[in-house]
Amino acid sequence: MNATAKNSKAVLLVCIAYTSTDEILHSVEESSEEKWDEIKVLKDKKHEKDIINVLDIERHMYMAVAPDPDIIIRTSGETRLSNFLLWQSTNCLLYSPSILWPEIGFRHLVWAILDFQHKLYRAILKNGHFGSGLLAKTCSELNESGSKRIIMTLYRDREDSAANF
Repeated sequence: MNATAKNSKAVLLVCIAYTSTDEILHSVEESSEEKWDEIKVLKDKKHEKDIINVLDIERHMYMAVAPDPDIIIRTSGETRLSNFLLWQSTNCLLYSPSILWPEIGFRHLVWAILDFQHKLYRAILKNGHFGSGLLAKTCSELNESGSKRIIMTLYRDREDSAANF
């Protein structure tokens, strides 16, 4: 882990035997336990602020070690998340090819990225931003004309690649 600790270009997460319900419950329990003394003191007193906030909960998530995803690939054509990364996927693309997991290949991954780039291009032109993941932070660091130029280049590359499939 020390060898890759400073890498920031991309993150690939593979999650197995995971449920968002368990993660959210764990996070609330950990946040409550952490703030228990403060809760006991304020139990009988009227307080004006929340004792546990969103940042407390997010800090205790299993996935707190990774950025929010930009793309979730759900194989078999399913368009539901099935209790998977519910908290983290609010601004992410769900890509659902009809192929099953064992048959998924490199070309499917490339197609998912091209589809993401197309949707990113449309969202940036419409809203001026896209999501909250690693790519959104990268795009927000660029000036408006620079990001449109990069996204338009990615979009042209997508059209060229689609012609080759």
